[in-house]
Amino acid sequence: MRRLPVRRSIIDEIFERPFSLLREFERSFSEAVSNLEDKKSIVWSPNVDMIEEDDRYEVIVELPGVNKEDVKVHVKDNVLTITGEKKEHYERKERTQIHYQSIWYGKFHTEISLPTDVEIDKISAQFKNGVLKLIIPKSEKQKGREIQIELKE
Repeated sequence: MRRLPVRRSIIDEIFERPFSLLREFERSFSEAVSNLEDKKSIVWSPNVDMIEEDDRYEVIVELPGVNKEDVKVHVKDNVLTITGEKKEHYERKERTQIHYQSIWYGKFHTEISLPTDVEIDKISAQFKNGVLKLIIPKSEKQKGREIQIELKE
């Protein structure tokens, strides 16, 4: 008795295709992650906010778990650069198995273009509880000032 080839219906193919694409993506992603031999070579960027007040700008950088000695800040050509490294909080032994990891470790780097109205030589920094706060004063020329105008009738 001869076996007939199994024919798949168009409905089977419609429902199977998205799942086969998802399985292929998962396989490719898992392979790419497992091929990262040295995770410390990955450079990540911390979360940054920049706000403006009348007389200054403030840059707030979240760096939880980072020691202040491991952070460097410099400005060149009106670009603020923040670099450093976050070290792992545990020692990896030969047989250490990591079951889940979402904390970024290793080197970090971020650059922010500063406005032209700042006094770079007067930048101050504070580092407390894993938060770096930079105070960047505006130049005197650029600060707004209020002028009283006397109205005559």
